[in-house]
Amino acid sequence: MERPHIFKNNSLTIPSNQKPSFISEMIEINLAAPFAPSTAQLNFEEKSFEFNVQTCADLITFYLTELGFNTVFGVPGGNIDPLFASMNTLHELNFLEIINPLHEAAGIFMADGFYRETGKLSLVCATSGPGATNLITGVVSAYEQHIPMLIITAQPPISDHGRHAWQEMSCTTSNIVNMMKECCRYSTLVSHPEQLEYKLLTSLAYALGPSGGPVHLSIPRDILKASIKLKFSKRRDIIESIQKKSFPLDAIMFHELYSKIQLSKSGTFVLGERAGGAVFYAEKLAKILGWSIVTTPAAKGLIDYRHPNFLGVVGMAGHAQAIAALHAEQSELLIALGMTFNEMTTLNWNESNLFSQRLISIESNPDIQAQFFNAQLQILSNPAVVLRALYERLSTPSTQTINPVNTTFQNPIWITEQKPYQKIHPGALMEYLSEAAPLDCRLSVDIGNSMLWAVQAWRFRRS
Repeated sequence: MERPHIFKNNSLTIPSNQKPSFISEMIEINLAAPFAPSTAQLNFEEKSFEFNVQTCADLITFYLTELGFNTVFGVPGGNIDPLFASMNTLHELNFLEIINPLHEAAGIFMADGFYRETGKLSLVCATSGPGATNLITGVVSAYEQHIPMLIITAQPPISDHGRHAWQEMSCTTSNIVNMMKECCRYSTLVSHPEQLEYKLLTSLAYALGPSGGPVHLSIPRDILKASIKLKFSKRRDIIESIQKKSFPLDAIMFHELYSKIQLSKSGTFVLGERAGGAVFYAEKLAKILGWSIVTTPAAKGLIDYRHPNFLGVVGMAGHAQAIAALHAEQSELLIALGMTFNEMTTLNWNESNLFSQRLISIESNPDIQAQFFNAQLQILSNPAVVLRALYERLSTPSTQTINPVNTTFQNPIWITEQKPYQKIHPGALMEYLSEAAPLDCRLSVDIGNSMLWAVQAWRFRRS
């Protein structure tokens, strides 16, 4: 459930229908956790909630609400407790949901899935020592997939650094900042309270920037408890600037793209895992142009398998008719949307199709766009923005013609070949489960045969 809230000058506006049920006629109430110095005040006549930023932990909590964070994944304990105590103020008011995953590795993957499902950034918290190192596998996964998240790990008091304090991970021991640098867009130690606000905003700029990915702040316990005042007066302007992470559509590039489409008799849209926002316009354009739609394995769930222009999955464990759609005799143009260029999506680096000069790449991430060095045209912009502009140009009465696709998706028939009293075929199992599962089911498969069979046989339905 969305919890609308707006901070202005440390004041949080609460709609009247959001009054916590456990408060009756009280005007002011202290909801601080036992060890937190921050206080909360409610005034229902003015519908305002005063959150006084007194410590560095409070400053982090304040910025969580400024940025619209409403979910935190973390395991409390030890050096991270001052931050949990501060966040508990808003948790008690149902403005911040704190989920304890019981193990840090679970928390980092929860944050990954949370972003994939909602498109929202979340915070992951862990204490020092094994609490921090338990995160690393999930952080590497998020880094490879450009999944943004803010990670805060704690440290023993900075005055104890270099003395082998309990669970110390400073530069003189097992350095957690350096570990995270290898799998984060930004990783730094906050060694003084005055560094915190600047480094917090810098980390968010990296997380939400065009390349995106996890970012990490290592904060000693005494820094979290230290007194501080908000420094940046124009926080809203700074935050809005950070959140503008897409490149605008270049008019010259768009005209070249439009011209190439007009001159092509056939083509295929190749949807990658970051093309979710472009699906609506890809489907519309495919019908107008008579083009096919295929997806990479990671993007299979974006398209209903019954869509008339959908030919299946390309790449590893893909479908024959989808792979054939990439051939020159079927597609004069290939337009890749939000696609990662790797061994799995290119079917073991098959050079005859996605390595060809028929390829056009539309991608908002410059790091990924650089992989498409072979493309005849590279457009660095949000695929949804580009396709919307194309649709507006091509859907006018003078240009709109519905062209049929030459072939249709031949769905696998593993389930019809399953015989009674035989070992269950994995393809038949995937087909049966996909038909039995509700529409809002979320499928998660591990690497290996189960993933390959899901790519091949799971039938994703959008309605």
